Amino acid sequence: MLVLTLALLILFTASIDIFKRQIPNELCLAIFIVSALLSLGAGSLVYGLFSTLIVLVVGMLLFKLNLFAAGDGKLAAAFAAALLPSQLLPAVIYTLVIGGVLALFYLVKDRLICQYLLKQSREKEKGLPYGVAIAIGFYLQILVAYY
Repeated sequence: MLVLTLALLILFTASIDIFKRQIPNELCLAIFIVSALLSLGAGSLVYGLFSTLIVLVVGMLLFKLNLFAAGDGKLAAAFAAALLPSQLLPAVIYTLVIGGVLALFYLVKDRLICQYLLKQSREKEKGLPYGVAIAIGFYLQILVAYY
């Protein structure tokens, strides 16, 4: 039931990130609570909290280097509560692969279709809704870890 709840939260996260390029703190908190409950049920809450701390520190560093948005770091940390530290690297790899697919999609959509084929001016660059890639990448690893 918790994994399904997490999937619904991911759909909500993705839609907000796509349309607003924001990830509300309340949504990150809800994801963290569900992730922590998953970890608690598996008997690995301490490891999950350690994973959250690792991702928060790395996310803050990437934010300071202008490589990551603050909301993206909070979102990744919230999902990390469901994972062991050894499961973080596969989650990041899934996220990077999905982020590449997402970037390719936006490149085709914004630059090729809108600008060149439809002769529409591009909207002001809003960046990628990378929360979508984070949510899907971490969720895939959660599925691998719990099933």
